[in-house]
Amino acid sequence: MSNLQEILKKAQNEAAATAPAGADGKWINSQRMPQGRHTVRVFLDPDENLFHIWRTVWVPGFRQQADPRHFDECPEDTKSRITNALATKNYPWQQGFFRQNHMFIHVYETSVKGDKFWKAGETYVVGCKNHTRDAVIAALSEFAAKFEQELTDTLDIQKDGWGIKLTVDAKGTVALPDIMGEELASPWEDIKQVQFKPLDKLFTYNEEAAKAIVEKVEAAAAEAAAETADDEAAQTPPEEDEKEKAEAPKEEKKAKEVKKEEPQPAAEEDDDDPF
Repeated sequence: MSNLQEILKKAQNEAAATAPAGADGKWINSQRMPQGRHTVRVFLDPDENLFHIWRTVWVPGFRQQADPRHFDECPEDTKSRITNALATKNYPWQQGFFRQNHMFIHVYETSVKGDKFWKAGETYVVGCKNHTRDAVIAALSEFAAKFEQELTDTLDIQKDGWGIKLTVDAKGTVALPDIMGEELASPWEDIKQVQFKPLDKLFTYNEEAAKAIVEKVEAAAAEAAAETADDEAAQTPPEEDEKEKAEAPKEEKKAKEVKKEEPQPAAEEDDDDPF
């Protein structure tokens, strides 16, 4: 394995940059870390990457898919249609892509009970927010110089290593983790039959999924455009009414001028005039 501090420095640099996105996903279960207290280990992937960033979207019939625009196989027309749809005014963010950091995590203990998608003894590819990723990197970096060999083993999925205690609140925020000075067994014997591959290969291009994504974002864009048009129409008076309002004072002034120029009729004689 490469030098631990070099690996962590690489992770910090990549965390500060924008990584490409992708699409598909068939291997170790992908999951988000739920609220609660968890004892876990975090592992490097086969290429010694701690995490990889993907933008993903949920597509009916295909589950979680990644943005197909970063795949060479994706046609330019498909990329343009997605980009144009997302650029629609007031496009609903809930129907767009979510940027997540994917990491290998094995759960040893958890306060979560009865959740079939998150339980002790399972290894997951966890999609987490930036603050979770940064908290893990900070915790490892704090002890990297003093316990380099111990943490190097900890990040190796085939070796026993120290665990990390995490507390996740209702908003998904993770406090700075505590690193345990206690060895936990490697889960390798339990998962080695499952595909353990680089995180940047988590998704691959799926043509049918890409078509479904185009339909999804274009439908959302059409709805957003229609709602925007209705809102603008409600806020803006009709053009003809505005024109009539502008012309009304002019017509009124003109009518007064014409009336002033008309000859006044002669006064009628009063039959009772004594003179």
